[in-house]
Amino acid sequence: MIFDLEQQILQCWTVTEDVKLVEEMLESSTLNPEELDRALNLLQGIRAIYDARFDRLWKTFEGVCSEYYKLKKAL
Repeated sequence: MIFDLEQQILQCWTVTEDVKLVEEMLESSTLNPEELDRALNLLQGIRAIYDARFDRLWKTFEGVCSEYYKLKKAL
């Protein structure tokens, strides 16, 4: 079960790759430079937020796993 959780957490990171793909698609679009710049800045901000959230989530997961295995050894 814990390995399923780990895989699901790792799969969440694909959202940042999806945002990056949209950024690349926008760069080849016909938006005017101001609209393009604004859209890309927003997407980069979204990607940065999710990267930070997932990093925090992963650290928490590692901490929980560490505590779990310490408790398991103690029994």
